[in-house]
Amino acid sequence: MKTPFVVLFQERSGSTHLSSLLSSHPEVNCRAEDFSFDWYRPTVAAAGDGEGSGPPTSRRKLIGFRERVLDPTRAQIEGHLAEIFESGSGANGFKLKHPNQTARYPEVLQYLEALGDRLRVVHLDRENVIKRAVSKQVLVRMRQGREAAHLRNENLMRELEFQPIRIDVPEAVRYAGTVERLRTELAALVDRFPHVHRVEYDDLARRPHEVVPDLLGFLGVDPAVPLSTGVHKATPDALSDAVENFEELAVAVNDTGMAHHLGG
Repeated sequence: MKTPFVVLFQERSGSTHLSSLLSSHPEVNCRAEDFSFDWYRPTVAAAGDGEGSGPPTSRRKLIGFRERVLDPTRAQIEGHLAEIFESGSGANGFKLKHPNQTARYPEVLQYLEALGDRLRVVHLDRENVIKRAVSKQVLVRMRQGREAAHLRNENLMRELEFQPIRIDVPEAVRYAGTVERLRTELAALVDRFPHVHRVEYDDLARRPHEVVPDLLGFLGVDPAVPLSTGVHKATPDALSDAVENFEELAVAVNDTGMAHHLGG
């Protein structure tokens, strides 16, 4: 029996790590964020030109051998979902980000709800919203300029090499507050499904030997298969080791109701 599943998550909650782990299981196929704002899907290229068949339109644009669907129809969306869930034996699924993709593609949620008892929902959460805010700024720095190359090359693979960064404290506090509100929204969304398994990112990182077998059992595949990942944590676990201006951050967070996240 094939088991359809979806990973519902917010950004900076470890979804890349989780999907990498799951995909290392021979009975699990966990796709990436297929339903992004610029939804990419395979297409057939016209012979010789490498640009696809037919001219670009307002609805889609052909890029190399892939098609960027700017405004997919319900039929396209449902066809793509059916393709994901029937792509292999065992458990087949994909990641769906809240609120970016859940709001952009309501047809996806409608399709998932119609699966009823067949569907398994993995609710990936990360309670520490301050760490998420810092992680977001680390990611932005890693993608920018010469400093990005240094961070990417020197810090990404090993926490011990990480050099603390100076963060934008007001932006971090604002982002953390937004994430907290969206966590509540996502929890309410998840409650709409009958079969849900919650995975806390920090538990997954610290106690994978306990978390992973339960998750695999939930997906209906062999829980004893050892999993691996090519994804490495970029930011030190202790915020004081990651943030150069940690004291400034602590003062700003102190009166927000999120101060308990500073030490955990």
